[in-house]
Amino acid sequence: RASGTDHLQAPSWVLSPTVCHHCFEARKDSDMQLPLTITAINQCSRYEVHDTHGMRRLRMYWMRECVLFDEEEASVVNFLDNLMSITTDALQRWGISHQVVTANDPFFSNSATSKRAFQTMFALKRELKLPIPGGSLACASFNNHQRSLVESFNIQNVDASGKRVTSGCVAWGLDRLLFALFSQLGVEVNDWPAQMRSELEL
Repeated sequence: RASGTDHLQAPSWVLSPTVCHHCFEARKDSDMQLPLTITAINQCSRYEVHDTHGMRRLRMYWMRECVLFDEEEASVVNFLDNLMSITTDALQRWGISHQVVTANDPFFSNSATSKRAFQTMFALKRELKLPIPGGSLACASFNNHQRSLVESFNIQNVDASGKRVTSGCVAWGLDRLLFALFSQLGVEVNDWPAQMRSELEL
């Protein structure tokens, strides 16, 4: 009896759902000098089943990420908190409605119930949501990976101190942010708050 893979071509490349995974793949099975901060921007591809026919959830969209590798999880948490404060402070200055909520994806699959509960309990993933007509849209995420990804990619600390590597990342969905801003402020950029236009050099 033929298996399903007998009828499928082996892909030579795949579309990436995130930007940060490339940072881990590039350092797979290697040692790392800590701390290390990386920022990158790229297009991501996702098919999230619901709301994919409008502008709310594009199948391909631009994402900016900042990734930190460090010895201490406390340093990662501080990194995530600082970037979240910078983001929410800007939205507050501009008069943009928003909220930060605890989420439970995407690092654990739906079947890993206990791990997802653990992630939610310790707020390992937080999302920035902006209200739009008919609901809200997740426009950024602040993710404490702990050691889940560095272990999967066998990334070690080059320092002989014996301390292990931990990581975290912040991701901003640029298309989603723009959609949410247009939804709240309208399409006439000249009518947006003066301070916002000044800071964004619009």
